[in-house]
Amino acid sequence: MALSPRTLQRRLLAEHRTFSTVLRRARIRVATRHLTHTEIGLAEIGYCCGYADQAHFQRDFLRSANVTPQAFRHMSQTTTG
Repeated sequence: MALSPRTLQRRLLAEHRTFSTVLRRARIRVATRHLTHTEIGLAEIGYCCGYADQAHFQRDFLRSANVTPQAFRHMSQTTTG
């Protein structure tokens, strides 16, 4: 992005966002793609999305999507399959 950390922070704040919020949304977006289009295990998806462990991934996903990753996968398979 060729920005200093402080410049990025100011630009995000101008949009009423924080880096952690943008990062969380990006991680969840990638995770939902993996859950919908692959059979990769939950722990591996969490790791690939930058989470330290599966528990952290599951808590963050639940907080963001109001459903567990496993339930999300199940719902997406029943609606597409």
